[in-house]
Amino acid sequence: DNSVHWTPRAYLRPVVEARDEFERCGVILTDRARARLLTAYLGSIEEHHEAFAEAEVKKVDASGMDQMYSQANFQRKADEHVRLHLKKVAEMADRLLASRRFGRLILGGTHEVTAELRNLLSERLKKALVGTVSLPIDAGTAEILRETVVLEEAVEREEEEVLVGRLLTAAAKGQQAVVGLTEVLAAMNLGRVMRLVYSEGFSASGSECRECGGLFESYTETCRDCNGLQMESQDLLNAGIGKVLREGGEVEQLKSTAAVSFLEKAGGIGAYLRF
Repeated sequence: DNSVHWTPRAYLRPVVEARDEFERCGVILTDRARARLLTAYLGSIEEHHEAFAEAEVKKVDASGMDQMYSQANFQRKADEHVRLHLKKVAEMADRLLASRRFGRLILGGTHEVTAELRNLLSERLKKALVGTVSLPIDAGTAEILRETVVLEEAVEREEEEVLVGRLLTAAAKGQQAVVGLTEVLAAMNLGRVMRLVYSEGFSASGSECRECGGLFESYTETCRDCNGLQMESQDLLNAGIGKVLREGGEVEQLKSTAAVSFLEKAGGIGAYLRF
């Protein structure tokens, strides 16, 4: 969303939320003879390579048993060519993962081809695989991006629901997780937040210490932790996001209706803790 902010430091929240929502995604679009490798990121798509397998073996006329044998033999060779082609595609995708570092993978093509390609993927590609889309090999990049975004969004919403469910369970059991602004700020001030989780639209104001960087729900002239001077913060979440990122943590915004509803009941914000 468009907005204007005047703050002592960069306003990180929109950038962080965009990166969370649009994770880099690898796309392999293939048929029995050709392949295209692409990556989608932040609403755009880039094509990296196109590979063609050897030409398919053509059938020839034969008679009687000779025809039956020839067709079977040629079909076996054609199937082997397809397998070699898909094996090459899987190897290329693995190299692309190493260079582009995408977090998710989508396969495109017919069910038969994508199922065979899935079996040839390396273990790290299988872990990144989130689904398949039915697209022709010559689909335009705009169409590929549209299908990719739809699938990615569905996957993101499902992952959010799993994430918040685990968070609430862990917090209830006291297993290195907390919920609610007071508890989250306390954990932030101790450098314990490993992953910050909050609902879309969450907001809070408070204060920030100029000396130690501590964040608090209320404003006092001096910090309760170090006695340093405090300044008012109209967007405590943005300050918290910066604090978590500087300490090597992760940030997750929830947009799933179900996930938001569950977390809102616990204060709209929570965190997984390092210790």
